[in-house]
Amino acid sequence: MPLPHVLFVDMDDTLIIAHNNAETAWREVISGFSSELGLDDADGCAYILVSALSAESGSMWNDPESHRLWRHKMPEARREVARRAYLSAGFGNFALAASLGGAFAAHRDRSMRLFDGTIEVLEALRAAGVLMALVTNGSSDFQRAKIDRFDLERHFNYVLIEEEFGAGKPEDIVYCHLLNHFAINPEDAWMIGDNLDWEVVAPQRHGIRGIWFNGYGKKLPSGTLVRPDATITTLGKLLEPGFKADG
Repeated sequence: MPLPHVLFVDMDDTLIIAHNNAETAWREVISGFSSELGLDDADGCAYILVSALSAESGSMWNDPESHRLWRHKMPEARREVARRAYLSAGFGNFALAASLGGAFAAHRDRSMRLFDGTIEVLEALRAAGVLMALVTNGSSDFQRAKIDRFDLERHFNYVLIEEEFGAGKPEDIVYCHLLNHFAINPEDAWMIGDNLDWEVVAPQRHGIRGIWFNGYGKKLPSGTLVRPDATITTLGKLLEPGFKADG
């Protein structure tokens, strides 16, 4: 199967390594606060806090409604996760919790980078005549900062950011709008992204092929009924001879 006429592309954890290994990141942040924590058993404190932070982060981001609300204010979300974790772990220094949340945000920002080969693949796709839309959820300021930082906009014919558009993935209006914007039929478009619900199931409802970007080598959830039209671990797979997105 040839490349599609239009490719819709997710940004976070598809083009940019953004949210992987949260537990490791929290451990690294906590290690820098050993004196402020004031506990003799720093390792034990880290274990308690990381466990609480992982639980609170999962609670915030695994619930669709909570995710929708908090992804528009990421700095506040990270501080809120730290505050809730401090409370559930039995600590009461919420000023320190806010500092931890801020340090985690700074850590995430420093460690963010593009997946290897991202720019080269985008350039090759454009050279092959593929039209592309960058489709990302979240706030305009937060997402635009990443787009500018990695100079991504010049590779795309269209950029759709949730806050700017007024709706985000997996809402049907997003995919209807994208098809209308490019004046194409669903069979002429592919969506690629790391979120199975947002970027595989949702576009498939509209007849768009949904390609799962599995850059971290995960397995499909046990018992899932989701069937990506293709699974790739690097963007470069799209350019390999014989690549198919037909289930």
